[in-house]
Amino acid sequence: YWLGEISLSENNPEEALAHFRKAYEASPNGEKASEALLKAGLLESGLGQTTPACTTLGDLLRKHPQASTTIRIQAEQERQRLNCTR
Repeated sequence: YWLGEISLSENNPEEALAHFRKAYEASPNGEKASEALLKAGLLESGLGQTTPACTTLGDLLRKHPQASTTIRIQAEQERQRLNCTR
């Protein structure tokens, strides 16, 4: 997760996306899991990967109902912006 944050701070979104995905895969129920999914989904969206972004953000909402309100709202807003269907 933290390598993703570093990559973001260095303006390297592709690398950050890879790190956030790895962080989630390594610990899908960990403390940073929902945040890693949110950041991955937002990065996918920013990189023009609409379908993967919709899937990632949908997974976040479905698999992590305990995520903070802020994270859930951000995910829902981005899904609406992208016109995600499911």
